[in-house]
Amino acid sequence: MRSKNLRGRKHILILSIIIVVFLIICFVISVLVNSDVQYEKIQFVYDDRLNKTDSVEAVYNGTLYFAYGIIPKHLLGKRFGTRDSRSDEIRKVKGYPVSEWFAAYEGGMLSPNPILYKAIGVNDTPLAKYKYYDYENLYRTLSE
Repeated sequence: MRSKNLRGRKHILILSIIIVVFLIICFVISVLVNSDVQYEKIQFVYDDRLNKTDSVEAVYNGTLYFAYGIIPKHLLGKRFGTRDSRSDEIRKVKGYPVSEWFAAYEGGMLSPNPILYKAIGVNDTPLAKYKYYDYENLYRTLSE
């Protein structure tokens, strides 16, 4: 009777070791696969017309974006680009096309909330509650 218990424990131990090794292999493979991903580099520029406020504009696919506001991290979608370093992330905003909105986020535990960027000519309404910057009115004022 005792030898059956020992055999059963050995089987459970072997099965546990196999599962742990499998999980470690899966983790290593996922890290290696994600490290080879090439993200689009998004160009961020200072516009001479807005130099008084040091505002940053972004250019993506020929579209100009202005900083619009700050959004919570839970609204971040899939990463599609990078800014300067590997930890700087450009992400989609959940539920909205990249041609209208995206978020710039410095990845890491201590980083602030992501900055929401809005393409020129996009209607402010569904994300209006996150508006923080008013660069469009400033832009009109400085260009007059």
